[in-house]
Amino acid sequence: MAFPKNFANIIKTWLEIRSSINFLHSRNISCFHTPYSKYLAREARVMRKMLGEKTEKKLWYKSDGSTSLPIPRMNVAKCGQNHRRIAVLNKLFMRHITDMMASGEVGNEILGRGIEISRVKVAPDFNKVNVFWLARGTENDVEVESILKRSAGHLRHQLSELRVMGVVPYIEFVKDTQYAKVVEVERILATADFGEDYVPVGAGCQLKSEFTMHTHLPPNIKV
Repeated sequence: MAFPKNFANIIKTWLEIRSSINFLHSRNISCFHTPYSKYLAREARVMRKMLGEKTEKKLWYKSDGSTSLPIPRMNVAKCGQNHRRIAVLNKLFMRHITDMMASGEVGNEILGRGIEISRVKVAPDFNKVNVFWLARGTENDVEVESILKRSAGHLRHQLSELRVMGVVPYIEFVKDTQYAKVVEVERILATADFGEDYVPVGAGCQLKSEFTMHTHLPPNIKV
């Protein structure tokens, strides 16, 4: 039969071509720009088709050509968590600070001076705790302010032992002039004439004149 003979010749030719290609590549000879290299490549493609070899096709992926980086989004959930944490810390510091000042743990010189803490505010970066105290609008405010500043370091040390948070921020006492303004308004209103049926009610009487402890003490240590 003629077909097997022709097929054997084709196989023989293919092997010779393949050995020639391997020889050229082994000698590091680049002949991609010569007619002979084109002939070898064409014969190789014909032989692969006859032998049923399949060539892998390169996949093409559509791209919009955009190289811009994604826009970072703010973590809204984390911001909300910080606000809630600050609110909780404000209450904790308010409770512990007033208890310590009322019990004399911070210093005996604070007792009996009618000092009142109006509010506590933790800074957003957790680096400072602002403790607002009510100023009376008198000459005694200067002395009270000096005592509170000296007590800030010891107060921070006492709070650190309670493990309120990992690292207790710096304590800073801030003068709250709200009470002084109320007293000034009452003084002005006291000189005004509102008629015979007017009964004055002082807003300043609603403020405490001394610390009140929030922590319940055992009966054996109560005074």
